[in-house]
Amino acid sequence: MAEQLMKASILIIGHPQNDQVEFGADFLSTYDEAQKVLSESSYAVVAVADKLPITPTANIKSCFQLLKNIRTQHQDTQAILVSSVASAADLQILINETGVFKIISDFENNQLQLAVREALEEYELIKQNEAFLTLRTEQNTKLQLLSQILEERVQAREKFLIESRENLTHSTKRLEALNRALLAIQRSSNKEEMERLINTALHGALGLSWTRILFKNQSFLEKMYEGKPLDVCLFSAPLFKNKELLGHIYFARDPKKPFTADEDDFLLQVGDAVGLTIDRLSAMEQIEELKQEWDSTFDAITDAVSVITENYELVRVNKSFALKSGSTVNKVRGRKCYEVLFGQTSPCDNCHLGETFNLGEKICADESHADFLVNSQAIILDDGQKAFAMFYRDTSAQQKIQRQILESSKMAEIGTIGSSIAHEINNPLGGMLAFIQIMKSELKKGDALYADIVEMEEAALRCKTIVENLLAFTRTSASTEFKETRLGDLLKIVFNIIELQTKGLGIQLEKNIGNNDTKLTADTNQLVQVLVNVLQNSCEALAERLSQGQRIPPPKITVTAKEAGNYLELQISDNGPGIASHSLSKVFTPFYTTKDKSKNPGLGLSVSYQIVKDHLGQMEISSVPGQSTTVVIRLPMAESPPS
Repeated sequence: MAEQLMKASILIIGHPQNDQVEFGADFLSTYDEAQKVLSESSYAVVAVADKLPITPTANIKSCFQLLKNIRTQHQDTQAILVSSVASAADLQILINETGVFKIISDFENNQLQLAVREALEEYELIKQNEAFLTLRTEQNTKLQLLSQILEERVQAREKFLIESRENLTHSTKRLEALNRALLAIQRSSNKEEMERLINTALHGALGLSWTRILFKNQSFLEKMYEGKPLDVCLFSAPLFKNKELLGHIYFARDPKKPFTADEDDFLLQVGDAVGLTIDRLSAMEQIEELKQEWDSTFDAITDAVSVITENYELVRVNKSFALKSGSTVNKVRGRKCYEVLFGQTSPCDNCHLGETFNLGEKICADESHADFLVNSQAIILDDGQKAFAMFYRDTSAQQKIQRQILESSKMAEIGTIGSSIAHEINNPLGGMLAFIQIMKSELKKGDALYADIVEMEEAALRCKTIVENLLAFTRTSASTEFKETRLGDLLKIVFNIIELQTKGLGIQLEKNIGNNDTKLTADTNQLVQVLVNVLQNSCEALAERLSQGQRIPPPKITVTAKEAGNYLELQISDNGPGIASHSLSKVFTPFYTTKDKSKNPGLGLSVSYQIVKDHLGQMEISSVPGQSTTVVIRLPMAESPPS
């Protein structure tokens, strides 16, 4: 019975997810359907699953029976068995009786695609061998006829016999060359490899010098020969993709050997095969380029991004996420997001998949601190599984800038108010102090009012000091004397002032000073005031700890100076009781103090903050309650004179 026109050269029976197959194929779900189709049509490759539901009325009861029918009806068809449960003995019987070409464990796409491609190649090879055998049979028949004629006509018979043999040899070589060329084309993964393999396959049969594939927008030949006449004999075969001209494949050989008509036809066939393969390679390259583009875009996002399942398992992460987790992209896949990113054993308390939420301050696996605002979006993966795209935005820097802006604004407002108050109070306060001192000079120490007058004078002087500090807090940079100051000279003054106090209290003063010759443009007295004030605060905090009998660890103040870009960074740390978190945001506020307000008006740090600001610097305080306090002061270094 004549075979009907096939829709595809591949038939797959029992595939559970045929929409995942990336190459053209027909699909059937039962053995009976397959038997019916195969009785009317033939396929190059048939892939059969060995475990399919069998109805009571089914004619074909097993994969084994179907495969035997295929072998009987279509001897050239290459059968692939998809089986992961059959025993070795069963498989041996099946191979012997059905001639199965290959056995694979499942329909996984890469495994199926590789097996189908090998089966197609085997099928094509068999067909080509059959054609070759047919051709040889026909040639042998002709030779027999020629032998009868040559018996009567010796000379004509000998000449014709020689020509026939030459033609046969030539055809055989051409067929072998075509077979090699087709195999080379199928094996090629890119244009350059295809050129090399085709030229190698056809060199013996056609004596080619080189082979080039050029697309419509390429001008390789013009560039190669710079417009000079080509000293080769060229033949070009067009390359088509769905009737669209892609370019040409050029075959070159010795100019003394022009291509014959049959060689032209032969090379046109090679061109057709190349066009089909280039179409396939172009599609693969486009897919790969899109994948690389997506990967590059995904990894270029500076925020940490991940894709997780409903069970918090990581499906995909970008490089920023991997860095935060202290690992690599490939090593974190399949693990829990909270385990990888934060080292936790359970999901984060504030996590709400599919919503926007704030995780608060967290310590990441790379030991960095971050305050994550997370945007979670529900998505569907390729396999239909529900997942979530998680965008982690670290808002720590933004919050820090907002706090600095708020602090600067607050200081500016307080400075304006403080300046007005100080000037209004200063004049009447000076008059009061003058009259008090006059009364004191007119009284003797034994008088009953003398002690009260002394108390009044001390109170007025304390008010005067507060007013002076307020004025110092509100001064502008124009009122300061900026000169070039050497770091070593500045710290020498500070240490001379503070070391008497640290030695008296038994506090260790550790100095980690980098370059003593670092230059600053500053008002030395004001910077001394800032550093002494910060060090005295540390001494007072440690003295409070010592008064409570806490001598372990030994009290210590560490002063570190280092260059950071164009800035000098001074860091003063102590292992005192620290500052409570609710007080830390108020330490630069004028008149705010955690100490005895009768002895400390609370202007030391606020004045110091303003002095550092006038020097175009920055001042920050951090603390771990019960453990330590650190003050960081950054000051711009003096510009080096041009060399």
